[in-house]
Amino acid sequence: MTPKCLTDVLQILHILTANLDTAQRVLDAALGAGFRESGIIGVRDHGPKDPATPMVAVRSQGLAFESIIAYSDADGTRPVVSEETLRYLLQLANARFAANEERKDRFATAFKSSSILPGPA
Repeated sequence: MTPKCLTDVLQILHILTANLDTAQRVLDAALGAGFRESGIIGVRDHGPKDPATPMVAVRSQGLAFESIIAYSDADGTRPVVSEETLRYLLQLANARFAANEERKDRFATAFKSSSILPGPA
């Protein structure tokens, strides 16, 4: 997979859950898949008229990648790395994108195969 833009790397998934037990199962699946900066918010219960609605934020920037390769000035764009270095950076970025895809696939598999999703009524 070749990235189209930086936003392809910085993905955050928010999942609103029915209760804390479900939120914990979603979080366990996310952490198990490698999304180590994930967490739960909205767990405070304010009573029957305003119950807790836990939300799980699934995210990780552990395999993000940034590098300055050029800059622009009045004379145009000027590279700051050699073509060889640029090839290496491209290989590194592609490897990280592949690892992130594997991470997303692991989460999707864990999410689908766990008891997170309700069964047929």
